[in-house]
Order: sequence, then C-alpha cells, then structure tokens
Amino acid sequence: MKNIVLLATIKVEKGRDDLMQEFLRQLVYDSRKEKGCVQYDLHKDLDDPCCFLVYEIWKSQVSLDIHIDSTHFREFKDKTEDIMVSLEIKKLDLLYNS
Repeated sequence: MKNIVLLATIKVEKGRDDLMQEFLRQLVYDSRKEKGCVQYDLHKDLDDPCCFLVYEIWKSQVSLDIHIDSTHFREFKDKTEDIMVSLEIKKLDLLYNS
C-alpha cells in the first residue's frame, strides 16, 4: 500500500507568524508521535514570513483520518482559525525518491 503524502500551505495574518509557528511546532511534535506518521516537517517561506508549509507522509488513509480526528489536530484548528488567512492541502504522488 502506498503512503499518503500531503503538502499543506498555510498563510496567516501579517504579524501573527510567530504565534502560528508556536502552534505549528506543537502540532508537529504531537503528530510525530502518532503510530501512522512517517514524516511531518514544518517549513517557512523565506520570501513570505506569513507562509508556512507542512510536508506530511502517512502510512495509510486510515492513519491520516485518525490524525485529522485527533484531539491535538482539532485543538490546533480551533486555536488558529482566527489568524489563518488561507489553507491549501495537496495530495501528492511520489514519483521519484533519491
């Protein structure tokens, strides 16, 4: 079975990037503990401090569904809904890995 790969792009209100980074760091920490998490990495756009990218790999769709329903993910969504400007999530198909 293929892993599920996601790239989430999160944009926040100007001046709220430090707060979002704090919330995202906690989300990464908690998510990496999940049984189905293969990889969960946080990036910040060098040209836009209000833009974050999260690269995720999950063992299966079931693992991703459990993550989406987890307490820490729901708490993250509740804490950030007022400062988030946009969220785009793309499912990716890994074509080549070095």
